[in-house]
Amino acid sequence: MEIARTAQPGAHAPAGRRAGAGRLRGRPRITYGGSEAYYRTSTDLVNVPEASNFHTAEDFYLTTFHELAHSTGHSKRLDRATLTEKASFGSESYAKEELVAELGAAFLGNAAGLDMALTLPGSASYIANWLQALRNDKRLIISAASQAQKAANHILGIVPSYEAGEAAEPTEAPE
Repeated sequence: MEIARTAQPGAHAPAGRRAGAGRLRGRPRITYGGSEAYYRTSTDLVNVPEASNFHTAEDFYLTTFHELAHSTGHSKRLDRATLTEKASFGSESYAKEELVAELGAAFLGNAAGLDMALTLPGSASYIANWLQALRNDKRLIISAASQAQKAANHILGIVPSYEAGEAAEPTEAPE
């Protein structure tokens, strides 16, 4: 007897595909200058100091990726509550958003082929500060990593198969 079954979601589908130009929901304006890196939600602006202000190219790019990861939380993109809701410095929501941005920067740095060993001490220290602030949330790292991966995917234009609506092909069970 043959039993038709559906494969597990994504089991035979590609891990992701490039999104069409219309899939990305806007981009922030990016400026270079000044002494501080930041993302300003109200004007949808990423600002990063000039590359010459950083010790290494990796530091420059990871800082840029960090701010771009913040920008994906804008209401016209991924609409991440940790960015769209008012949060005071040091609050749980603020800390989670910082962790999402730092993990997103690490994912993007890896995707870009940056030598992450050069930046690991700084990133690890930064993440540790926010983890300390949220040590009572046992699910924090999983939640933040999930949001960070969504941010990285958005920036890279990757649409996971489960979001693209790709149906898995039915397969037959072995006899």
